[in-house]
Amino acid sequence: MLEGEVTELVVEKSLERRKFARLNLELPIHISGTDAQGHKLEESSVTVNVSARGAYFTSHTPFREPMDLDVAISVPYSVWGKLPFPRLEAPARVVRLDRQPRHAPNGPERWGVAVCFEQALSATFEGAGETS
Repeated sequence: MLEGEVTELVVEKSLERRKFARLNLELPIHISGTDAQGHKLEESSVTVNVSARGAYFTSHTPFREPMDLDVAISVPYSVWGKLPFPRLEAPARVVRLDRQPRHAPNGPERWGVAVCFEQALSATFEGAGETS
């Protein structure tokens, strides 16, 4: 390996801050919290990616940074492969918002929302009689 390649590799590795792998999985996610005015917010969406420490999803809801939320991610039978399947829950905090392109010129605003789990995910199992 040439000296320049070693330097490039070291720089590349030092820029990567993730301790946990990010999985590109589209999983149902339910988000709830309270906005700055005290109004309850609830939304169901789909994750773009998930790791042991957080998740990223798109939303039409105007979340803010930092905002404390409760999240529940269902890992459906099609991904888990057996019954019952887990529902993973944890308190989370909004750590990043990304404006997303609108689907139509006058369509509603969309946001990419990154959340960090504030504690380890807890699992409950559901779907004992379902296979969808």
